[in-house]
Amino acid sequence: MNSPVNHICKFASAIIVFLLAIAGASNSFAQDDINRRERRELERIAAEIQTAGQQYTVQDFEASARTIKEANERMVRLTEEADAELIQAAAPLHNQLTQARTMLMEQGADPGEIQALPSPMQDPENTDPDAPVSFVRHVAPIIVAKCGRCHVQGRRGGFSFASFNALDNSTAVTPGNAPQSRLIEVIESGEMPQGGLRIEPAELETLKKWIAAGAEFDGDDPDANLATLGNATPPPEPERMPTPEVQAATGNESVSFGLHVAPILLENCSGCHIDTTNPRGNFSMANFQQLLRGGDSGPPIRPGSAAQSTLFHRLTGANGAEIMPPTGKIADDKIAVVETWINEGAKFDGRAPRTSMQTIAATALAASQSHEDLVAARQELALRNWKMVMTDTPHDEAVTENFYVLGTADPEVLEEIGDIAEDMVSDLKRSLRADEDGPLVKGNIAIFVFQSRYDFSEFGTMIENRPIPRELSSHWGFDTIDAYAVVLMTRNQDPGDIKVRIATAVSSAYAASQGADVPAWFADGAGHWMASRVYPREDEVKEWESQAEIVMNNMENPGDFVTGRIPEHQAALVSYLFVNKLRGSTGSFRRLLGNLREGIPFDDSFAEAFGQTPAEMLGANPPRRRGRN
Repeated sequence: MNSPVNHICKFASAIIVFLLAIAGASNSFAQDDINRRERRELERIAAEIQTAGQQYTVQDFEASARTIKEANERMVRLTEEADAELIQAAAPLHNQLTQARTMLMEQGADPGEIQALPSPMQDPENTDPDAPVSFVRHVAPIIVAKCGRCHVQGRRGGFSFASFNALDNSTAVTPGNAPQSRLIEVIESGEMPQGGLRIEPAELETLKKWIAAGAEFDGDDPDANLATLGNATPPPEPERMPTPEVQAATGNESVSFGLHVAPILLENCSGCHIDTTNPRGNFSMANFQQLLRGGDSGPPIRPGSAAQSTLFHRLTGANGAEIMPPTGKIADDKIAVVETWINEGAKFDGRAPRTSMQTIAATALAASQSHEDLVAARQELALRNWKMVMTDTPHDEAVTENFYVLGTADPEVLEEIGDIAEDMVSDLKRSLRADEDGPLVKGNIAIFVFQSRYDFSEFGTMIENRPIPRELSSHWGFDTIDAYAVVLMTRNQDPGDIKVRIATAVSSAYAASQGADVPAWFADGAGHWMASRVYPREDEVKEWESQAEIVMNNMENPGDFVTGRIPEHQAALVSYLFVNKLRGSTGSFRRLLGNLREGIPFDDSFAEAFGQTPAEMLGANPPRRRGRN
């Protein structure tokens, strides 16, 4: 699970993105091509978007959604019979409405569908039927020359322009509406083309005119490769440096990738190359393997030579390269760290090169600390999280060998909860065949005890940036830096009344600690399974199996609990049955745990132990793709 710090940063970033989306929404729209009424309406829409952004920043998502809905309705009325000039003037605001809807949906607020802009009304006086744009003679040569390497010869980002039909079936062109076409959008924003190529203004106008006229095909075969049409000339294939192989660190390096380099990348490259589904230049730094592979410009690192590495050029501006990040050059001492790491061979000292960059950095930091140092850091983080949720509400705490318990309950109650958790430690270690010596989890586990449903839910909102389902009375989090269990104990309950929920949350966090990328569904299932071994006679535990079978009978696909298609509390019950079944193959389950502790990614560990991945075993399909609005 993501750390509380990451959740906070992502929430803050979301607000910043929303503010950027409405930046400029107060433009005066002084174009001569639109009349006073149209200009006034555009300014009203811009003002409504700005108001929605302000409502979003104070987390009044429902009000923000209502305002965006009203702005969208005004946009629909304004553009119902609009000409090309008005459509062009309205397009930036329409994009902002679309972005706002996406962000509000992520917060659980629905502003309704954002209706696409209509095709502009054609003005007969402005059309020239004697000089139409030909796809074969005019458009294809531009696409082949400027986009051919990535989208005619290949299909970068999933977009193929190999033929007219391929282009027509993509989402890159909206016939009759150039401003709403993705092809025009990425050219005007400077995102494309890559590799030093440039679309000239006259070429851009040709593409716009062709799209505005309906994006028609005037050749013989719409499936013919564009490079064979007209006078299209494919661009020369540049010499591309082979992708370097991952080289394990020897321990003699002065710079650690996980401890020193990964945090620099996370701080400066997120949004463009990390934590994005559309990385700039198709260059993803989501993990070490993708960092080495690079993007449109090829591998960015030449191990042993920073001077020949594109990544170093981009950080310093060497060889005339555009400095990255776009916000400005990073500090020289941080650039020196990256330079030294590359010159020392760009070695990898993490557990697995395909784990996320966040996990690599978090694991390295935690590994560099002693148990005692991590205990202190985790307690400090727990206190910060408490203050974020409860503001000025005082708390009491209890400290045991493996747990840090804090809440508003009396100290003796918190001590009893700590004792309940400590009594489980030996059973949990035996369940996963862990070393009996040492702590249950390095750095220990924090246990938050809330006495009201509202406060319990606020932890999810403020720390995990998600709503906590009403059906849950406990949940957990683990990401190497942080490890915690959150339990609800109302004022009329005793610690003994909530021992099962304590057991499931603590056990799940413990299961997640077995590897760098243990999925939540497996940790939930293992947590329930371990809790069932600790408290087999509790009525709540006895009901799990029958409840799980009811959920299974209502699932559409066997793997729905893995792919997130059913609610969290239901998925945990089905995972419990699945893990219990896996435990029946004692040797395989033991190999799975051993692989995870050696740092092998979860799916690889599972496949090596059981002969197939969980998705293959269950016949699980990936989550349904959501259509574009």
